[in-house]
Amino acid sequence: MAISAERTKRIKVTFPQAVFDLLVMDVPRGKRSAFIVAATEEALRRKLLELGPDSRLYQDMAGR
Repeated sequence: MAISAERTKRIKVTFPQAVFDLLVMDVPRGKRSAFIVAATEEALRRKLLELGPDSRLYQDMAGR
C-alpha cells in the first residue's frame, strides 16, 4: 500500500465567536474543514466575500 505524498494546505479563517459556536455545535468534528471550504466557496460565488490578490485569505490560500 502506497502512502500518499499529497500535503494538505491549511488556511487561517477568522469567524465571529457566535459563528464558531454554531459551527462547533452543529458540524461534526471530521467535517468542519470541508464545511468551512464549502461555505467560503459559496460566499465567493454569491459575492459576499471578496477574495482579491491583496487579501490575507488569498495570500494564505496561494501559500505566500
